Amino acid sequence: MSGEGHKVLMQPELITRVQKSAVLGCRSVLCNNIYEYVIHIFFQNVINANIFPVLIDILGKAEFKTRKEAAWAITNATSGGSPEQIRFVKYGYT
Repeated sequence: MSGEGHKVLMQPELITRVQKSAVLGCRSVLCNNIYEYVIHIFFQNVINANIFPVLIDILGKAEFKTRKEAAWAITNATSGGSPEQIRFVKYGYT
């Protein structure tokens, strides 16, 4: 990408909005307690997409509201995940 388009994408306000939107979407998916199996599948997809390192990174760097949403996403995930998935989150990112 070149020119003005690149400058637009690099604006901090836009990055913050996109980041917040992504975290809210992740939190929403992980919070849907429809069926245990479905949650397990969602959680596994989040693990497979390597989103947890991003969520954990957001906890230390983003604005407060985005950090709060990242914390909720992790909380929702660990509340509905299998023991193996929770161990992965707990020990996979130390």
